[in-house]
Amino acid sequence: MKSRALPTIISTLLLLLLSGCASTRDSILLGAGMGAIAGGSVANLATNHSREGTGIGAITGASFGALLGYLGHKENERKDRAIGAATRSSEKPKAPRLTAPSYRSIWVPDKIEGDRYIEGHRVFIIEESGKWTND
Repeated sequence: MKSRALPTIISTLLLLLLSGCASTRDSILLGAGMGAIAGGSVANLATNHSREGTGIGAITGASFGALLGYLGHKENERKDRAIGAATRSSEKPKAPRLTAPSYRSIWVPDKIEGDRYIEGHRVFIIEESGKWTND
């Protein structure tokens, strides 16, 4: 009995993972398929592998699954619309672009000042700062 339940569990998990962005039709069909698998499996075990019981369970599960698939899809659409409206109302205005500053560098060689040794290094000098632009 355990070996028959494993394919059902794997099929159900795969269907759940593949149900991300589906149309209304796809959501209904996916719900019906999952319901038929689950309902048929439960009824098959409950009726001691009776064909009639398995068929009735599959039909009942498919009906409930289709309804839940439809309702779930409508709920997701409602949430997407609410998120979209909230995002549009809270968008910041587009800020102008800031150009990069122009600079140059000079090399200052090693030098000794009194009892200090100053190692050679670069000094960077900004020649023109960044500016706002509407490009």
